[in-house]
Amino acid sequence: MALLISLSDLMDALQALAGDPVVLWWTLMAATLVSEDAAIVGAALLAAHGTADLGLAYSAVNVGVVVGDTGLYLIGYAASRYRQLRALVTTREVFRAKRFLRRQLIPILLSTRFLPGSRLPTYTACGFFRFPLSLFAIVLTLASLTWTVIVFVVIHTVGLAILEWLGPWKWLGVVLLIGVFFVVPRLVGPRLARRFGVVGRSETPSP
Repeated sequence: MALLISLSDLMDALQALAGDPVVLWWTLMAATLVSEDAAIVGAALLAAHGTADLGLAYSAVNVGVVVGDTGLYLIGYAASRYRQLRALVTTREVFRAKRFLRRQLIPILLSTRFLPGSRLPTYTACGFFRFPLSLFAIVLTLASLTWTVIVFVVIHTVGLAILEWLGPWKWLGVVLLIGVFFVVPRLVGPRLARRFGVVGRSETPSP
């Protein structure tokens, strides 16, 4: 019940910001740094209701996602500048992981968008190994744009109907929608990784 109330308050607050597009854009962008799934679903709902401009909502969450992902890369890059840390992790296994990442960088980056718990170690590793930031940003931007299009389309075509059907229980519908977009990637991710030939995290990459 507390979650329903907090979501209701959040959506009410976002709707109240609709009169100030600049503030709303920054709020949605910052929200992705806290919870990407909730922010994207919330932005899609606001756009579907006509409370927020579609372009504003779509651009805000995508910029937020890319900023967050790039931030993880930069953390890894900054860590690589410390000699003591480099010496600590300079092992045969680390070099094998680096070669594996370099060989399958694009498939791995696409897969990690849908693999739970994989973004932090993968994106920081990309920065630590100093893989090209331009390639990293392009691949993740395209992945984010594609995923958010799917969410926005589903919310617009199905989500609003579900919320209207639930009536006074609409915030339960919001929770369910967030849950769906939280669970689905975790079902699709492993299959996508196998499709791309990316090994699971528990496996040791071949040299």
